[in-house]
Amino acid sequence: MQVDILGMGTYFNIKGKKSGHYYEGLVYETAQPNQNTFVNKQYVVDIKEASATEVTEIHDILSFEDGNIPVESLKGEKYMIIDGKPRFNEGYTTIEDLKG
Repeated sequence: MQVDILGMGTYFNIKGKKSGHYYEGLVYETAQPNQNTFVNKQYVVDIKEASATEVTEIHDILSFEDGNIPVESLKGEKYMIIDGKPRFNEGYTTIEDLKG
């Protein structure tokens, strides 16, 4: 298991259920909210289960723009931040791909 010693996030992957493509993002502990303010569109993956380096099950995915992460609305003990830029031209959004 990777350890986030500096509170700067730990890189994890999550596989799209529709596309099979992997997305990479930083994982943080919900109990120790990230102090960074993000700009542009981001996705917050509310993690239900994860292996050592991959998110395997999620509670939900939230989209937000500019600001702090809405940690109070998360159910899991960890969350993942994924950049909101379109990645693959498959005819569905990142959220649709990850939710299946």
